[in-house]
Amino acid sequence: MSKIPWASFTKRRRVVADTLNKFRTCGSVYRKLGLISWFVKDLGPKKMFQRAHNKMKGRTYSRFEAEAQPVELQQADEEAVDGEDYVDGMPTVRGHPSDRGRCMCSSNFLWLPITAGLCIFSIAFLSGYLISRAGRALPGGCDELASSPDPSEDEDGHLEVDPGPLTLPELRKSLENSFDGKRMREFMLKLSTMKRTTGSPESSLAAQMVFDQLQLCSLSSVITDVHQVSIQEPDRNHPNVVQLLHPPGSVKDLVEDSDAFFAYSPSRNATGVLVYVNYGRLEDFELLRTKLGSQLNGTIVLLRAGNISNAEKVANAETNGCVGVLVYPDPADFYGPMDMPPLPLNQTFRGHVHYGYGDPYTPGFPSFNNTPFPPVPSSGLPGIPAQPISGQAAQTIFRNLKGELVPSTWQGGLRDVDYHFGSLLSPMAVHLHMSVTNRDIRKTLHNIIGVLQGHSEPDRYVMFGAQRDASGPAIAESASGTALMLEIARILTNLTKHGFQPRRSIIFLSWDGGEFGSVGATEWLEGYLSLLHQKAVSYISLDNPVTGDEVFSVQGSPLLADVMHSVLHQVLTPGTLTQTVLQHLVNHYPEWRTTMYKQVSMQSSLYPFLAYAGIPSVGFGYVQERERQYGRLHSPQDTWEALNGVTETRGAVPTMCAVAEVAALLALHLTVPKALPLKAREYGSTLGDYVQTAAQYTAKLRASGITLQWVHSSLGDYTRAVETLEQQWQQSDFNNEAIVRSYNNRLLQVEKGLLSPFASPLLSPSRHLVFGQGEFTLSYLLQLLSQFSETPKAWELAALRRHLALTTWTLRELSNSISGDLWDMNSSF
Repeated sequence: MSKIPWASFTKRRRVVADTLNKFRTCGSVYRKLGLISWFVKDLGPKKMFQRAHNKMKGRTYSRFEAEAQPVELQQADEEAVDGEDYVDGMPTVRGHPSDRGRCMCSSNFLWLPITAGLCIFSIAFLSGYLISRAGRALPGGCDELASSPDPSEDEDGHLEVDPGPLTLPELRKSLENSFDGKRMREFMLKLSTMKRTTGSPESSLAAQMVFDQLQLCSLSSVITDVHQVSIQEPDRNHPNVVQLLHPPGSVKDLVEDSDAFFAYSPSRNATGVLVYVNYGRLEDFELLRTKLGSQLNGTIVLLRAGNISNAEKVANAETNGCVGVLVYPDPADFYGPMDMPPLPLNQTFRGHVHYGYGDPYTPGFPSFNNTPFPPVPSSGLPGIPAQPISGQAAQTIFRNLKGELVPSTWQGGLRDVDYHFGSLLSPMAVHLHMSVTNRDIRKTLHNIIGVLQGHSEPDRYVMFGAQRDASGPAIAESASGTALMLEIARILTNLTKHGFQPRRSIIFLSWDGGEFGSVGATEWLEGYLSLLHQKAVSYISLDNPVTGDEVFSVQGSPLLADVMHSVLHQVLTPGTLTQTVLQHLVNHYPEWRTTMYKQVSMQSSLYPFLAYAGIPSVGFGYVQERERQYGRLHSPQDTWEALNGVTETRGAVPTMCAVAEVAALLALHLTVPKALPLKAREYGSTLGDYVQTAAQYTAKLRASGITLQWVHSSLGDYTRAVETLEQQWQQSDFNNEAIVRSYNNRLLQVEKGLLSPFASPLLSPSRHLVFGQGEFTLSYLLQLLSQFSETPKAWELAALRRHLALTTWTLRELSNSISGDLWDMNSSF
């Protein structure tokens, strides 16, 4: 211990002045309360009483006498202020050694009025501040309060108060009007001029540009994730052919764009009678079989684009015995900007027909360099050829097609033609020949990953993702999502310079290979699946954020419905002063919250995160009304002019800024609060919808000795487990990090718990009970029940009993996973 003289009176006066200045400028009410508490406690009555007590004893210390009586202090970086030490930034009064232990009872008459006076002064001062602040208070509630201020002195001896982490209301206020629409527009235009064909050298330049932009954001780290995958492209030496063989003896070639193809279509020929099957849904095929009175074996089908994915169309056709598929864009489904035609009649779409996602030749395995796995075709690859054609080619076909007229719901928008089913009987039957010669090629994909590390739970990830590659300008398809992600990264990292401390890490993911079915995203998931099961909190898809401006659309996990509701209530509809996005959405679709899970399709980029990885995921954006689709995706006409045309009411830039604000605010809600805003109760309603639908078959099942009792009981177990979890949380110590971590862990088990433990990720990658495909899903259970006959065969009974058992125990395992410890679980129904 060394001897250090007390500080001068001038320095003490400066400390008081700095304290008052910090009080005026330090931000939230809670920080001011902490500063007042410290000032009153340590600089106020205690020191005043000490001086008064010394005077009563006839001992008055002047500044000079104090300097002559040294005080013991710890020699460190602390500075003494008039008998006080600053230890870890907080003042500690030492006093004179001879005064220690003296009784203060004799001076109560002086202590009480001084204390009362200072308290009254402090309360009055704070009340005046609160009144002055009322006019500029930040809107909204406060989920997380800032920590108490920590006064300390800087190198110049000035008092500094740590402002603490910003609150959610303060962060939301910072987001308002902070998004730079001009910057996003310029980046989109620049990216749209770059050729970004999947795996091409030019695509690598786009990847480098995104990498550089993320580095400019001063993120914690930016890395590149590389994969070698198999994709397809047309064989230039042997172009695809579609020929109409009608009337007999004549040939009309219907392929107008040699670059138009469906990736992953098998290379083979097909010839057969042509029939029209609307969108190619299972119910469409069933209606056509009824009308024609026979099966469709050996036919080639003509289908309208949209409604379901191209992969589903081809899979349904193959299931019904067809040998080939043609898909065209109908003007009734695809609109154009302003007064332009809905879509050029000679326009052809591109896409893929893999009924799955990722590299179809390494299903379940990541396509890393030198991966020691032999190519294994995915079960989702089609066995029949498929080819896109233009509306003009479809018009030629309909002029030759005969048979019964289709119902009004099957009518399209092609002019000067009648829509017929077609006929299987000569001489009205129309024959068609098609030849597809796609070739497999190896490509290198580059995913770009930027990380903003969290400060308390850096091992918890909130992820943004956006497709980067494209076969054309792809303004709405991929350029807009990439621009949105980069702008969000810029805004959030700027907030960290002004007090934003994300509790959890935020990861920005720029995907390659999206054109071929989320290949880059899926290979990344497959490579780090175990890690992500432990650490991923959510995935936010930014793909196709604006394809219109009429209504806001949300699709994703029910776990995120509640927090999405809260976020949408805080963002204004572009072009309005008072109406929130939520109010606008509810006006159009009041049921959005209970049906958002139904909007997720396999062609959505968030699908593998949900159905394969079991990560709570959501996607959203502005679209046109549900009856219409943006008619430019996957085409050379997906330009800035086209996007501006379909957003003429609100404007493309303001609409994009609104979507960006929703996405950034959602990330804040997922990274700032201690407790994750995931609501397991929402899944109870979703699961209940399936069980209620199954209940209508109760009487038929009872006649065969089958009961749904165990499914109902397992759903009840889940509901009770969720209620118990919520009650335990309400009674918990929110400041106990171990309790908070345990609560969040149990919430994150919900989505993963819905992945069927009985399905192989290799054979059935989409094994999610709600979002999955195949026999381990609730949709398949309803399909079995709908096909259950009055006199079922033995194999039908066995299949149904097996599936009911699998469903029951999947739900029981889910309930156990969120119940907590082993001794808290219910071992019986």
